[in-house]
Amino acid sequence: MLPFSIHPLTLDLRRTLPFPNGCVDSIYLEYVLERFDYPDRLIMFLRECFRVLKLGGVIHATVTDFSNAFKLYEQGDEEGFYAWRYGNNNDSVWSMDLMDELNQVIYADGRHHFMFDEENIVNYLVKGGFNNVQLRDYDSNLDSEERKHQSIYVKAVKESNHLLCEIVSDGLEENNAAAYDALWANEGVARLYANPLRRQLWLQLAKIAAPIKGKILDIGCGDGRLLSLFAHQQGRKPQDLYGIDYSIEAIKQAQKRISDANLLQSDMHCFNFPDNYFGIVIACESLEHVINPLAVLKEGYRVLRSGGRFIVTIPNGDKGYWKGHTHSWNESQFREFSKDYPLVHFETLEKGHTLLFIFEKRIDHEK
Repeated sequence: MLPFSIHPLTLDLRRTLPFPNGCVDSIYLEYVLERFDYPDRLIMFLRECFRVLKLGGVIHATVTDFSNAFKLYEQGDEEGFYAWRYGNNNDSVWSMDLMDELNQVIYADGRHHFMFDEENIVNYLVKGGFNNVQLRDYDSNLDSEERKHQSIYVKAVKESNHLLCEIVSDGLEENNAAAYDALWANEGVARLYANPLRRQLWLQLAKIAAPIKGKILDIGCGDGRLLSLFAHQQGRKPQDLYGIDYSIEAIKQAQKRISDANLLQSDMHCFNFPDNYFGIVIACESLEHVINPLAVLKEGYRVLRSGGRFIVTIPNGDKGYWKGHTHSWNESQFREFSKDYPLVHFETLEKGHTLLFIFEKRIDHEK
């Protein structure tokens, strides 16, 4: 007989959980999260779990690792796929071919609505509000052994009564350095920041800068994802890459990504670099955050060599304004703002939401 009472309940998990705030010590979810509609229902449910957990409470989740299924299918590895699919069991279902098997894994006769890999499950628990999210190993005291070979295990701890996204967002709206440290210190939040649109923007900037020789300075480098793209370009050396950011946690994360680059915590208004030092200076989504963007523009020009390029991207003020930005410009406003600097290229990116300006350092430019 168990030393505690069990009270089974039948609940619709798509709705608000019928429990008060902070009343639960732990939550265990085994192959549950795949059943939620993408993505709002899942996020709502995870935030309900966050709400009912006590401070220090833990959520353990097990999900199917769909990434392995896709890899094995792509490789045409039938033996590996069936070993992943069925393990040591012989109760395989009838199917026509490997694609049919993949369909059964993904859709599970309509029961599955969501697929996960290791990165994705961590990201969604972060979206659910959890700051401390870690992948974990199989635990025989918690987890079913028969699907061990095809599962991802994750643990999240509730360390605050406030959702992580709210904590970070409130701080960022005030351009609070501590909030930026909180953002970059949490790998899950940093991954969410590096969303597909932002990664596409970085790829475009790396492609634009590829033909330009010389050292590169990234102003407001964050966790170094843009700089890391340059590290893989032909003719570039990590030692020629420089990044500055006023968040020490951003610099720590960037150092993990490109350890041989020159990364400094610094005031972005005044750089400790000599004149005419860089072939490229980049301010990607940075100028709107600083107190004096004109001083940053001027300082960037000072350290740029003759013939070098200053690449600037800013949000388009005509497409919306976020109160966490200290400044906002549309195209005509920024052209007027930067009129003393020779503009050699302009275009709009991300369906007009981002403005790209490229300036050139000329011999006769004395700014």
